[in-house]
Amino acid sequence: MRGAAEDRAALEDMVRYARRVAAHTAAGRSVLEGDLSRDGVLYELAIIGEAAGRVSDELRSAHPEVPWRQIIAQRNILVHVYDQLNIDRLWVAVEAVPQLIGQIERILEQLG
Repeated sequence: MRGAAEDRAALEDMVRYARRVAAHTAAGRSVLEGDLSRDGVLYELAIIGEAAGRVSDELRSAHPEVPWRQIIAQRNILVHVYDQLNIDRLWVAVEAVPQLIGQIERILEQLG
């Protein structure tokens, strides 16, 4: 069983990398057309998924408003099916980031 400190660290990683996604894509979808920017966003989204997988089952169960399974599954797709990704699918993930930031920040506030 994971402890509160590990959960907090994973949640903080999720927020940190989600903010980076938001910053990198603030200019809009066109930034994903550049290889370096797209690769950076892909990496950041993968880290979010990896961190989500490190959150304890107990905390995930207590916060069903966060789409944990989808975030983790997205990480697996980004890492293992990278050659079949397209900008449309990637942009859908980017658009979900602001809501995710809010959800995770609320959980962190509750944890104190």
